[in-house]
Formats: sequence, structure tokens, C-alpha cells
Amino acid sequence: MELAFADKEIRALCLSGHLAEERLDHQSASSLRHRLADLSAMDTASELFGMPGGAKKLGKDDDRCLINIRGGYELFFESGHSRTSRLVNGTIDWSKVRRIKILGVEKCND
Repeated sequence: MELAFADKEIRALCLSGHLAEERLDHQSASSLRHRLADLSAMDTASELFGMPGGAKKLGKDDDRCLINIRGGYELFFESGHSRTSRLVNGTIDWSKVRRIKILGVEKCND
């Protein structure tokens, strides 16, 4: 699957191990690297929802999703297609999403 980024800052955080460790911590940065590698290896985003600790939708009418990262962080993403395929009920057809956009990495509010 292809990864896109919401902006240069999130791209730098995700692609620079040094920057990730500086802004997060070693455990969280390592987990982020592994999650991004997992995402890149997938064929479609539908696989995200079946993996352990996989993706969760933010809300019923929200197209954004999150994946937990170790150390109390969450990685937020959405479809990266300009025209996203939808099912009859209006939700995203994740089986046709081959590009996701990383929106951010934030500390959980737990």
C-alpha cells in the first residue's frame, strides 16, 4: 500500500527514526516504524481492520481511523485517494483503498 502524509512535519516524523525518538520515545518510535512497515506491505487498507491491534474508525460518520502505537500514542489516517470508493451504505470500501494518508501521531487521551 502507498503511504501519503498530511504535511511535511508528519512525513518527517514518520520517516526519520531520529526525529521520532526525539519527539516520542524509543519504544513509541520503534512501534511507529514497525506499523508503517506493516502498512506499506499491505495490498489494501481492509487488512488494517483484521490485524491484532488494528485500525478503528474514529466515529460512525467519520472517515478517519486510528491505529494504536506503543507508548500511549495513536496514528491517525484516512483514505489517500482523491475519489474514494464507497459502499451502498456510504462508508468507505476499504478493500479498494490502496493509498492512505497519515494525518498525525498523537498521545492518547486516556
